[in-house]
Amino acid sequence: MKRTHLMALVIVAALGSSALITTSAVAGAQQGPPMSGQGGPGMRGGQRPGMGMGNPQVVIRMKTVQRHLKLTADQIAEVDALRPPRGPGMGGPGMGGPGQGGPGGPGMGGPGMGPDPLAEILQPAQYARLKQLTLQFDAPMSFRNPMANQALKLTQAQLESLHEIIQNAMPQPEPGTRPDWATMQAAKAKAQKQAWTLLTNAQKQAWSRLTGQVFSDWEQPIMPGGLGQGGRGQGGRGQGGRGPGN
Repeated sequence: MKRTHLMALVIVAALGSSALITTSAVAGAQQGPPMSGQGGPGMRGGQRPGMGMGNPQVVIRMKTVQRHLKLTADQIAEVDALRPPRGPGMGGPGMGGPGQGGPGGPGMGGPGMGPDPLAEILQPAQYARLKQLTLQFDAPMSFRNPMANQALKLTQAQLESLHEIIQNAMPQPEPGTRPDWATMQAAKAKAQKQAWTLLTNAQKQAWSRLTGQVFSDWEQPIMPGGLGQGGRGQGGRGQGGRGPGN
C-alpha cells in the first residue's frame, strides 16, 4: 500500500515538472495591465514580482545554454541535482542584481525567497550572462521585469500596449490543455516582434546593453527525470534578442 502511494506521488511530481516547462509564458501573459510605480516599476501593486517571468533554473537546463556558458561537468552535475523550479510562472530567485529581491536575497522573487543556488554553482561572469539569457528568452514578458523596466523606463501607455500584445499572442488555454513547446516559442516570437515596435530607439539601446550579445539557439530544456525533449525552439532571434532582424 505504501509503495503504491509512493509511486502515485512520483507520477504527480513528474507531471508537474513537465507542465511547468511550457506554462510559464502563459502565466506571464495572464498578468493584469501593470501600473507604473506600484509594487515595483511596471508591476501591479501587491503582485509577486517573479510570477510569469523566465526562470534561470529552467534556461540553464538547455544544453545549448550550458555549452554557451562553458559549464564544466561538475557544474552541470550540480545544476542537474537542483530541485526543479516551482509551478506556473516559475518566478523563483535569480533574475535581479543586488537590491532587486529585497531582504530574501538577490533574486526577483521578493523577500524571503533566499539566495539563488545557481550563484554558488556558477562563476560570476557565467551567472551574469545567465541572467541576460533569461531576460532574452522570456521576452517580451521580461520587459515587465523590475530590472528590465528600470532600464527601459516604459510608460504606462507602453505597458498597457505590451499587455495587450502578450494577451493576444498567448491567450489563456482551454481548461485541461496546454500548448506545446514549439507553439509557445512561435507565440513568443510573434509577441516580441510586435512589442519591439513599442520601444523608442533609446529603449532599444538600453535593452541591448542589459541583455548583451543576442542568443537564439534555444531548445526545450530537459528537466530532472528526463522530462522535456531537446528540440530547438521556434522564433529565433526575434523572440528574445535585441530585436527582430538583428
